[in-house]
Amino acid sequence: VSYLAEEALLESTASRRSQLEATKHFLCNCATCSASLDPVRGFRCLGCKDGEIFLAHDVGGQVASPSERGACKRCGFLPDAKQVKQIVDQEARVEELVQEWDRKMSNAVAYLSDDIVHR
Repeated sequence: VSYLAEEALLESTASRRSQLEATKHFLCNCATCSASLDPVRGFRCLGCKDGEIFLAHDVGGQVASPSERGACKRCGFLPDAKQVKQIVDQEARVEELVQEWDRKMSNAVAYLSDDIVHR
């Protein structure tokens, strides 16, 4: 059973847990949220550009760090702390842009006719 919208399931553990605490008042400890690697946060490998790397996170899901288990399965690449920071910063920026887009779309709907909105 999921208490989140389908698109929220693609967000980071920290984001999912934060939403659940704010709206449902509990800390999720399902297999996905309590895993040491965040399985929905795969990033393109910086080494081979073809595989994926996964970051470990602390118990609260807040601090991302490199982990041998999250190394690229194709080439074995493991990011250093500086690269992890860059990845996390880029992810945060993308999240901000998506939220901004959602806000703009919500406002735009008020100006569109029902015919256009339902296409």
